[in-house]
Amino acid sequence: MSEVANGSELGAPLRELEAQLLRIPGVNAARIVGAIDGRVSEVHVVADATRGAKQVVRDVQSIALASFGIEVDYRTVSVVNVETPQPPAPVHVIEPARAKAEARIVLNGVRRQTQGHLTNAEVDLQAGGSAVTGRARGASATAAVLVARATADALASIADVVVEVERAEITRVGDRSAAFVAGRLVTPGQDRTVLGSAFIAGSEDDAVARATLNAVNRVISAD
Repeated sequence: MSEVANGSELGAPLRELEAQLLRIPGVNAARIVGAIDGRVSEVHVVADATRGAKQVVRDVQSIALASFGIEVDYRTVSVVNVETPQPPAPVHVIEPARAKAEARIVLNGVRRQTQGHLTNAEVDLQAGGSAVTGRARGASATAAVLVARATADALASIADVVVEVERAEITRVGDRSAAFVAGRLVTPGQDRTVLGSAFIAGSEDDAVARATLNAVNRVISAD
């Protein structure tokens, strides 16, 4: 892929470097932003969780210098580490070990309504015979965050967890779009930062809800 910077396309060396970055183990997507003088202005990389961000940055610098004679300032390289999401399904099911009802938590639906500058989000979850609805309300500009918070509100009713959503957004991962949700997970005896992701198979709201469940499930399943 190529990036247009200040009205000019990437030169051949930067296009070739961008392609080579995809050969780094664990790298799923890479994009270079070039300056007018042909130098590297920014490098954006999406890598899986098997490689640390610092190691990926060093690999980017090494390939650029050794193969193309291009020096890349580590401060211009941004790396996002994500878990490889499971293939999307019509109904997303997770199995947290601490669910109050039965183990299976199912996403039944997501609704969002906007009136003026305010948005109401509702998320329906089911665990065994118990169905709950989580709700959140706030500014329309924070729609993804509100859907994530509504999911967290529903989770609090059926599992021994509290999720404080700090960030939720939709972004590109290669040639696909995905939802990412970050926040704090508080359970009996632990308080940690979590990150969940889900590729968009239907609506963006559905993907945000699944990403929230993914963040919680990843931690609880490991306990």
